Amino acid sequence: FETRAGEILHLRALCGTIENENTFIVYKQGQHEQSWDEASIPFWIVASDGVTYERPLKRNVIVMAGGQREEILLLFDEPGTYVISQQGIQGMQFFDMYGHPHDQLLATITVHENPNKEGLPTVPIEQMTFTPGYDPEETIDATQIAKTETIVFSMGANRDQAPFPQYYINGKAFD
Repeated sequence: FETRAGEILHLRALCGTIENENTFIVYKQGQHEQSWDEASIPFWIVASDGVTYERPLKRNVIVMAGGQREEILLLFDEPGTYVISQQGIQGMQFFDMYGHPHDQLLATITVHENPNKEGLPTVPIEQMTFTPGYDPEETIDATQIAKTETIVFSMGANRDQAPFPQYYINGKAFD
């Protein structure tokens, strides 16, 4: 990806892993050895799995589940090369069994100088307002709900049983 300093870069991230979790971290190239707290660059989430937030959520790291989608805004104050990476998932869930995915570079972003200050946002990201994809009169009130149902998703960890791990819905094997 390429952008200019001060411009907003909009990404739609999809966690395409068949495993359970994956991280999303942005940092300046060469700082991968530093802790996440020190090296990570903040970004803003404006929607998750098709649900738009009224206000952006500022994050430095997110953990995404398989199939999860995030609408992300990035803003880089200075030129340089930045990376989006997955890190630190080796000890999560089943990753330390039978090998695991190592820290991986997902994307590189080159941020160029912006001497004319073109394309800069007119409102800081924190103050932006987003509109959900429905009209306010379409909001469902609790009194309109006729029936509810609980669905429980769970996992098994029997190494001698295929597939591994096993997935269940309401205690029944997912097939």
